Amino acid sequence: MPEIAWPSVIRKGEPFIIQSKWANAGVAPCYGGGYPCFTLKDEKGGIVSVLTDTSFNVKNLPVSPPDKNAEQALSSTFVIAPAHQDRKGIFSRACLPGTYDLYVSVGERDGSPVYELPYPDHDGKKRYKIGTMVLQD
Repeated sequence: MPEIAWPSVIRKGEPFIIQSKWANAGVAPCYGGGYPCFTLKDEKGGIVSVLTDTSFNVKNLPVSPPDKNAEQALSSTFVIAPAHQDRKGIFSRACLPGTYDLYVSVGERDGSPVYELPYPDHDGKKRYKIGTMVLQD
């Protein structure tokens, strides 16, 4: 599993950082490309938030032998339910506080997973559970 670190508790509307390391231990470049995606799901498996870092495309990872991965570090900043302002006031997406499952995938800019990864604990849709995260108001 790629090395990934995230805060155990975050606040709605405030930025937080997910640190990750990525490598291509395959036999060829990832020609189709894709972006690191992190998905929060509730206890019923419903998607609460999809976070994609479009600044990093896996097609740019060099191919390396499994025992000598050329890892590339990535620091991704995200916000769950950011506040928006228009002429009627300030609003944000409804997002209940609680503990959510955190998944990783590689996919499209919109967070749709594309690739199967060699990791256990998947949701059947190319997302792989890596832990939990508590969301507070």
